[in-house]
Amino acid sequence: MLKMIKSLICIYFAGLICLLMGCSRPNVVSSTAAEVIDFGNLKSVNAAELISVCSYVALESSENSLVGNIGQIEICGNRIYILDNKMNTFNVFGMDGKFVMKLEGHGNGPGEFISPHSFWIDKHGHVLILDRQLNRLLKYRLTDLKYIGDVTLPAPSPLSFAAMQDSGMYIYYYPLRQNDVFSGKQFVVANEKGDVVRTFYDAPLTGKILHGCPANFYMFNESLRVYPYFSNQVYELSGNSFDACYEFSWGKLKFPPLELFQKHDTSGDVMKEILTGENDWIRLLYVYETNQMLVVKYYIKRDLYLSIRDKKENRTVNVKSDMIVDDLGLGGRFPLPMAVCDGLFVGAITPFDVVKEDVQDKRLEDLLDSKSEESNPILVFYRYLTI
Repeated sequence: MLKMIKSLICIYFAGLICLLMGCSRPNVVSSTAAEVIDFGNLKSVNAAELISVCSYVALESSENSLVGNIGQIEICGNRIYILDNKMNTFNVFGMDGKFVMKLEGHGNGPGEFISPHSFWIDKHGHVLILDRQLNRLLKYRLTDLKYIGDVTLPAPSPLSFAAMQDSGMYIYYYPLRQNDVFSGKQFVVANEKGDVVRTFYDAPLTGKILHGCPANFYMFNESLRVYPYFSNQVYELSGNSFDACYEFSWGKLKFPPLELFQKHDTSGDVMKEILTGENDWIRLLYVYETNQMLVVKYYIKRDLYLSIRDKKENRTVNVKSDMIVDDLGLGGRFPLPMAVCDGLFVGAITPFDVVKEDVQDKRLEDLLDSKSEESNPILVFYRYLTI
């Protein structure tokens, strides 16, 4: 009898240890080969070769609705949701551009935040807002922004997160830290109480870097995808698998070599050399995807670039954004992608940046006539053309 009790105790503690360690073994990067995409070397192109503008939405510009900087934008249902990382607000507009409501950064009381980092809209009618400064993930009802409660983080200050659509779990992307509580794993799946269910993805040398897209998770055809910082790969999380979908290259353009990350101890020192050094390295990606098009926006130093892949025609183009010739009459501006909505891409044009004499699109011209330079951005809904 005593032997049986001891055996049961051993089995219990073995299972408990497995749970506490995150049961990391099911979720490892699979051996599935990623689709390799070379966007090629830089080209010069006209805007009319790249996009066709479908519609514009001028965001209402009142004292209560001014947007300082669009940090993240999502369109869900008939509303536009914007995280303003300059004014520290979360704004809601209708599809006609009319202001609906907002949340403002006030403090650390119930339902309050100071510095919103990113947000995620789940399939249950909630929006979750991450405040890394307060180490809080706050949940609100999407219809009226009523505060529901906090989701407990498994550890402080994740770089990004997403709600896993069907399981009720949350996935977090963490930097590699000294005395790392997740044993060097960067992805952590946890429940609403912060209990870790599993961890995976061994952090590379670049894992200590804090610089990257704060919303690097995205949904594509009901699948959750993510692109780690300073990585040329996009992964898809499905059940217990973590598969590489895409592997990017850009002709002669490269990410910084791993030696750079060995050379410096801190994220700040690495970024200083990347931004001010003599080498032109890719440093920051934003990925947008529809059934037909895959678009990657990226930085080299402080310049923006755009790579486009027509998935159906198997064609690519790679261009520096300020080298796109405005032959569409958009006032010398090109609406770089910021979101995807019903197969269209969404960009923004700021009245302050537009050369009004160069505006030839009558729809845009009419909107600008009633705007001042301080007015809110005008959203541009467009499709990429077959390259």
